[in-house]
Amino acid sequence: MIRKRKMDELEALRQKKLAEMQQQAEMQSQAQQEASQLQAQIEQLEQLARTVLSPEAMQRYAALKLAHPETAVQSLLVIAQLVQAKRLKHLDDAGFKDILRTLGTSKKDITITRR
Repeated sequence: MIRKRKMDELEALRQKKLAEMQQQAEMQSQAQQEASQLQAQIEQLEQLARTVLSPEAMQRYAALKLAHPETAVQSLLVIAQLVQAKRLKHLDDAGFKDILRTLGTSKKDITITRR
């Protein structure tokens, strides 16, 4: 009788562990789907940016994407908004720098004072 109860407990633990593993696999699958959807959206924005950005601005974007991917995506969003609002048809390097400056203004200046 004790042996049967231990077998039942062991089976219950196995079932619980199996359910946890299945749930974890589902969550990973969902996260992968979301990541691939996000990547597809970023690629669409990059396609739009390629039609608008000058070669120099595109080089600056590529460097920015390597160094600061979040800022690069933010700049793509700004460019897409301007294009959709029909306020932008062509963007040179100087204009792209201006966009980056507006994105970077939220940084705080840090000053260190010695006593």
